[in-house]
Amino acid sequence: MSSTLTYGLSLRHGVMTNPDGSFDTEGFADLVRHGEAVGFDHVLVPDHVFVPEYWGKVITDVWLEPFALLSYLAAITSRIELVVACLVVPYRQPFITAKSVATLDQLSGGRAALGSCLAT
Repeated sequence: MSSTLTYGLSLRHGVMTNPDGSFDTEGFADLVRHGEAVGFDHVLVPDHVFVPEYWGKVITDVWLEPFALLSYLAAITSRIELVVACLVVPYRQPFITAKSVATLDQLSGGRAALGSCLAT
């Protein structure tokens, strides 16, 4: 076990939205670039394939596809690790998911990482 702490920047629900409720792409990109510049080690994004209506009302209904979002971040960053914070594996086709992860890892120069959780 490493004694070195790492620091992550997490996409918070509803924080990076415009007044009209749409995702603030440029604002989030600026935040991640700044986080990388000041030494954050990871950027984490959630995986929500399906968001129940009651979650959308309480948290937000803006949930981007994590591999597309992290691929975008891979193109505008150079060092920060790109993490799907909790990959909901049972909702996804395994071969396409594996290919998406491998593609992100290749495009980012080996900076992709995953977390996983089981939907019950």
